[in-house]
Amino acid sequence: MTKQPSYTLPTMTLDNASLHERRSWLKTASGASAGVLLGVPGLALANTAVPLAAGSVAPAQTLALDVSRTAFRQRRTAALAYWKGKAFQLGQVSVNRKYVRPQSYDFLSFALRCFFNDDQTDQANDAVLAHNRLYHGKPDVMDDVDNYYWAIGLLFQCIEFHGTQASGRLRADVQADSLRLIATWMRSHSVAAQAAEGGAWKVKGSENHHVQEVYCRWHSAKLLAESADHSSVPLSDGLLPVVHQVAWGRWLETWLYERATKGLLIEYGGEAYGATTLKGLYNVARFAGTAPNAKLGPLATMFIDLYWADALQETIVVQPGDPAQRDVVRGGAKTRVYGGAESLRGRPKAKGFHEDPNPLQQMLLYYAGLGPETPIASDVLQMVCSGIVPRAEILALLTDSDTTRRVRESGSRVLGRRDTGQPNVKGVFNILQTEGLLRYCYRTPEFVLGSVRSGARLEQDWAMISSQNRWLGAVFSSHIDARVVFNCAAEDDLGLRQYNAFWSVQKRGALIVQKLHGEGHGGQRLSKYAGAARIWVAKPGRVKVEAANGWIFLNYGTASVGLFVVSGGVRWVKDDKDTTLPGEWVVMTDDLSAVVMEVVSHQRMSHESFKARLSQVKPVLAATGELTYTSTYGDRLQLNTRYVGLPQINGADINLRPAKGLSGAVLDADWASSRVAFNYARKRVDFDFAKATVEVSNT
Repeated sequence: MTKQPSYTLPTMTLDNASLHERRSWLKTASGASAGVLLGVPGLALANTAVPLAAGSVAPAQTLALDVSRTAFRQRRTAALAYWKGKAFQLGQVSVNRKYVRPQSYDFLSFALRCFFNDDQTDQANDAVLAHNRLYHGKPDVMDDVDNYYWAIGLLFQCIEFHGTQASGRLRADVQADSLRLIATWMRSHSVAAQAAEGGAWKVKGSENHHVQEVYCRWHSAKLLAESADHSSVPLSDGLLPVVHQVAWGRWLETWLYERATKGLLIEYGGEAYGATTLKGLYNVARFAGTAPNAKLGPLATMFIDLYWADALQETIVVQPGDPAQRDVVRGGAKTRVYGGAESLRGRPKAKGFHEDPNPLQQMLLYYAGLGPETPIASDVLQMVCSGIVPRAEILALLTDSDTTRRVRESGSRVLGRRDTGQPNVKGVFNILQTEGLLRYCYRTPEFVLGSVRSGARLEQDWAMISSQNRWLGAVFSSHIDARVVFNCAAEDDLGLRQYNAFWSVQKRGALIVQKLHGEGHGGQRLSKYAGAARIWVAKPGRVKVEAANGWIFLNYGTASVGLFVVSGGVRWVKDDKDTTLPGEWVVMTDDLSAVVMEVVSHQRMSHESFKARLSQVKPVLAATGELTYTSTYGDRLQLNTRYVGLPQINGADINLRPAKGLSGAVLDADWASSRVAFNYARKRVDFDFAKATVEVSNT
């Protein structure tokens, strides 16, 4: 009989301010405007002087960061210790009784923290039972794709780290109740033979959902196979749990290999969905062991390393001259980035413990001591408690210690087009494996500018998980929210999503971007739900706004931006959904006008020199619609504003099938090759995803 709870879990709500009050634990662990209107028709914006943090004007320096595993463990211990003695508090409870993901995260986060701290273990066990009761006997709740498998990795850690075979803090009766829940889910959600169907590029629902569900099957099967009560009990397909474990382990091995060798994720670059995909892989890396899938654990560890190498090569440290204010922000092109704060702030506030929009950014607090202290919960808690840490050679990217690679280009050949040769099944994306788009990024210590290169393809050519809410623009080191972003308003029924909204071409610090039209239906329209074309100009970190000869000039303290709207005028407006967002939209009166954007670091050129140089030139728009711009970097960019042909760089069409899957000064890999090379600070790391091995050498 299941022991009745000895502790009544209260139902209460907390406001976001109390959830996100600043903590002091990290410091303990580490020791450590005047307005002048611009006289330009249609342009009225006050200059706002924003003083920069001390030392932030010259960020090209090597940063002293402790990225050791010892420092990681100390930060983790301190973060968890903060919660000792603190009673359980329930956050958001949805009015929709079938949506219980918030409570799932709250119950299991509380339990796992208590188990790690060896604190309030009776209450922690009650919290696990409370989580399980959300699903027991409620198949409609369990089957909802936004519920069960989102937080379940925390329960798996409770069992793996603190079950009867480990610390024993999870009581035997609670573990048995949890395994019954896991077996119930598996009986209705796992058919071992399906693991061999479709492969890694047949995506169910979305990339992050698909990986979460398969990971849940694998880890569930593992725990059942290791349980004396369940190991010999067949699941609904008549096969034992260990057979399911092997089958889904092989699926994960294939998925890890395919993503590592073909440009990484379809849902590229984003914070929230990136963590949703990765969190289960952290548990795979930690718990897979050597049997029955010998390569699975090493492959998961290698993929996590590769993911972070790709992310950190596009990352800059914010206000690096002031250690007390240091933060970190990733630039580069992204997809599935929702509008508002998620797109326009460097650290948007969370809606609650379970929905922090910056989980991967938070991880750098534990890996390198960068960023503000925030409560440890949900996906961050799962990844931190796994103990998996990227290689020190990769985390060294944050120090900017390699002076030959501080300024760098990087590219990745990313898949995301529909494979129209495959049957069209609702809710399933068959991904074309030969051609997609090219992510391109130019990174300096002062700014990161990123975009995607592709042709002006029809909206229906793309899987929606690739084309939804693409993000293009620049982030700056002067402030965490300092950014300039090209965007189209979302005009779906919820005002959240648009698809294939623009096309672009970029080389180094210059790019051309244009909205794709949404005229017609299906086989005619290039974009879907793409509203007004506009440019977000953030106020934080910005020193000056000026205009001359059709250009808008922005000084962000360590770097400058020139914006040229090719046709029509502009108007400056606040965000109509959230007037608290710090900045303005530059909205174009000609919705389909192309925009030229160039960004230079003040290490390369002063603001006044940049302004004087660009004021003497304009992009050239030919009668054929061909737009040409030659940047201060000496690169000639061309894009046909009538959506004809491919964009060109220095007279050559962009190549959508390059020989390299990953290219640049840091990562190098041939397309579909099992070998990926990482180079930084005189260290070379060779990943072999066929052999699941890693070799490190000095260069």
